[in-house]
Amino acid sequence: MYKIVTVLTTLALGAEAQGGCDPATNCQLPNCRCFLDSAVPGGLNVSDVPQLVVLTMDYALNEEYEPLYNQIFSVANPNGCEIRGTFFVQEKGSNLGLVKRYADGGFEIGIGSVNGTVPTIERELISMFKTMNKTGLIYDAGCYTRQYDQQLNYKWPFTYDFPPTDNLCTSGTTPTKSFQVAVILTITTRPLVNQQDVWIVTANQLLEWVQTPTKKADLNTFAPFQC
Repeated sequence: MYKIVTVLTTLALGAEAQGGCDPATNCQLPNCRCFLDSAVPGGLNVSDVPQLVVLTMDYALNEEYEPLYNQIFSVANPNGCEIRGTFFVQEKGSNLGLVKRYADGGFEIGIGSVNGTVPTIERELISMFKTMNKTGLIYDAGCYTRQYDQQLNYKWPFTYDFPPTDNLCTSGTTPTKSFQVAVILTITTRPLVNQQDVWIVTANQLLEWVQTPTKKADLNTFAPFQC
């Protein structure tokens, strides 16, 4: 199972604050971003912003789907490097040798839950984020939503330093306490192809761009996107 995830907006709106989060004073990149801050990271002009698409796969990684993955990842980004994606792997049913080979090949290997779902009970969710903070995991992609799938309301990745006051997940939930964890909203959409400003990246590469905003004209030499 795979999904195309788009998480970057192409329209710059005025920054807003929520739950005490203010991008002008107490929450700024590279390590903090407000949920309702719709300004383009780095203050880039909209025309200079690339379209970044995160391709993620869930569940087991084994030989059954390898031919499909080989087909998907046979295309290249504008800099000539073959595209890479993020696998949220479950141990059950996975070939760990294949997982290592994909990791060595530049793919990002993330952690999936045993049953493929995220906690919905508050205490379990808080326990999960505490564990993420302790182990150095930097982002969560378990919040699925259909609320922000239009150009006027696309959301940039944000952090839970100041969690949203309302649950924004269609599936999953948001914490009510503060955590230093980045959030990538999972929004299923159609793939984008044959466009020079489209880059297919891993989830971590996306966050590296948000932390270090770079014009699309300069991405051929942007270190995190190199082969």
